[in-house]
Amino acid sequence: MYKENKRPKLNLKTTPLEFILNAISLCLIILSVVYLIVEWPSLPNQVPMHFNGVGEADGWGSKWTVWVLIFIGSLLWVGMLILSRFPHVFNYLTEITDENAEFQYKNAKLMMTLVNTIIIVNFTYLSYQIVQVAKGLSNGLGTWNMLIFILVLLGTIFTFMFRSLRVK
Repeated sequence: MYKENKRPKLNLKTTPLEFILNAISLCLIILSVVYLIVEWPSLPNQVPMHFNGVGEADGWGSKWTVWVLIFIGSLLWVGMLILSRFPHVFNYLTEITDENAEFQYKNAKLMMTLVNTIIIVNFTYLSYQIVQVAKGLSNGLGTWNMLIFILVLLGTIFTFMFRSLRVK
């Protein structure tokens, strides 16, 4: 048995799936930046910065605030990427032992990478939609955006939690 600070520290390699998911996330961040640079001259001075429960814009701000979303998304991505390299410090639903450490760490690391990608996909969509609404090309985010995001995110987390509990 290990206490949190006595858990085995394993040198886990990045799996091909984790590499692909991280590459997708990075490409989406870059795509968001390029898209915003291209659309910048045609953006009005006021852009939507808040949307109500049905996806309609109900708060507006300076067009410069669009960069905040990309900055926060990038910061989150980097932070979660770094954190995923230290799975021995995560909280687990089961006790970490020599026998289950490798599986539990790999499971948690993949979950973090997938959650990171889901968040970046959503941030990319939000950045795109903010520009579309600001330019009058869209009415809002749509009714289902936030619900789908939350369900996919929670579904992913619960799936990995279930996997973690299955293996003792």
